[in-house]
Formats: sequence, C-alpha cells, structure tokens
Amino acid sequence: MNDFWISKEFWGAISLAGFMMFMAGMPGRLKRRKQQALDAVFEALDFLILPHLDTLAKKRRRLVQYDDYGVAKDDAWMSEIDYFLNNVVLPSGIFQEALENLKKVEGPSFSFSRLSRYSFNWVDTQAKERESQLPENTGDATTASQWAVEHLTPLEFEHYCAEVLRENGWRAHVTQASGDQGIDVIAWRKGIKAVLQCKKYDSLVGNSAVQEIVAGRGYEEAQVAAVVSNVGFTPAAISLANANQVYLMHYSELRDFSDRIAKSNLIGLPTL
Repeated sequence: MNDFWISKEFWGAISLAGFMMFMAGMPGRLKRRKQQALDAVFEALDFLILPHLDTLAKKRRRLVQYDDYGVAKDDAWMSEIDYFLNNVVLPSGIFQEALENLKKVEGPSFSFSRLSRYSFNWVDTQAKERESQLPENTGDATTASQWAVEHLTPLEFEHYCAEVLRENGWRAHVTQASGDQGIDVIAWRKGIKAVLQCKKYDSLVGNSAVQEIVAGRGYEEAQVAAVVSNVGFTPAAISLANANQVYLMHYSELRDFSDRIAKSNLIGLPTL
C-alpha cells in the first residue's frame, strides 16, 4: 500500500512538474509563433514588392522633394506607398493568407494600424535602398523630359511642373498643404515670385482655377500668376485670365515661361 502511494505521489509530482514546465514554456512558444506569423507577412510583402521595386524606387526619387533647409517633403511619396499597399499588396491572396494567420495567432493583441506602419516603413526602406542603386542623370532620374506626362496623376503633374521650372532656372517647390489658397507650385527667379495652379484634367479648365490663382497671387504677394494644364481652357477662363493678367499655358509651354514673362512684361518686372 505504501509503495502504491509512493508511486502515485511520485508520478503525480512528475506530472505536475511536467505541466509546470509546459506552462512555463508557453510564452516562449507563443512569442515564436507570433514572430513566425509576422515574418510570413513580410515575406509575402517582399514577394509583392520585388516585381515593382524599380518603379517604386523611381517614384520615390521623383516624389520626395527637399526644401531650402534640406527637410524632406514626402507627402506625395507617402500617398504613393498607400496606393501601392491598398491596390497591389492587400488584394493579393498570398498576403491575405499570411495576414489572416497573423490575426489568428495574435488574437486580441493584433493591431492593423501597427502593421500598416511597419509595412509603410518596409516599402520605403526597400525603395530607398533600390533608389541608391539607380544611375544618376539618366532616363531613370528626375529630368522632366523623361516623364510620360499624360500618364501622371494630378499630384505627380504638380511635381512635373515644378521640375520643369527648376530645369529652366527657377527655384520651385510644390506646396502640398492645406490652406495653400489654391496654389500648387511657388517659384522664384531673379527677384520674381510666381504662383501656379497645375491642372491635370480630362476636360477644359474653367474660370474657378483662374479665380483661385488670382487670390493666391495676392495672398503670397507674388508678381506672376499662371494656370498650367494638359488641356485647354474655357472661353470664360480665358476672358477672366486676360482681365487679371494671369498666364494660361499648356504644360509644353512651361519651359518658355521666363521668355513669355519677359515679352509681355505688363507689370514692370525685373529682366529675367
């Protein structure tokens, strides 16, 4: 009888010790499962980035601008990452499978916003690394002549216009800000300050664009105002622009902006 109880107590102690060791190992095993699930998500992300890596790198080079203090203005690039994640990554079956597994493993602690931040940073890191490998001053760089303008988004069109101005002697930057009074690009050259609206439209630009840039010219105390587009302008817009000394231009005319100002010189500007 004593041997029986000894045996029972012994095996009970062994079982309890085993259970306690199993429970003690649970956090480590769960942590490993979470890490494996997260790794699978980023492996799927890498798989989906790779075919588009050159495109992402070129877009990053084009869209990240730096102000006069060297501060990066990356709103347009962040929007591009958001578009890529929502339209290329999220709909993918391989990513959805990895994502669902991560949700299951993490349970209530899963945070989509945290995963989004990680994904944004990962895409930016990969694109930045590839960008550093792109050749300088080639068709892969940001020279405006290489841009397929008709395929640009409206925001990319604004950056295109700023790039054309920079290539032709202006200091120019895209505003990308709320409360910008309808101004898309601000440019300076030899004492002249110009404000521009850049309209990438499918139909004629109306007089509201002229009204907004007139207001923007006053707000910025600029001497020159212009509306640039890939299409033409309505008769009402042309009439209002003539009455308010606003330049209306097709984007192909933007390279000669300085000459056009110099020739008209209706407001006694310095010689460009």
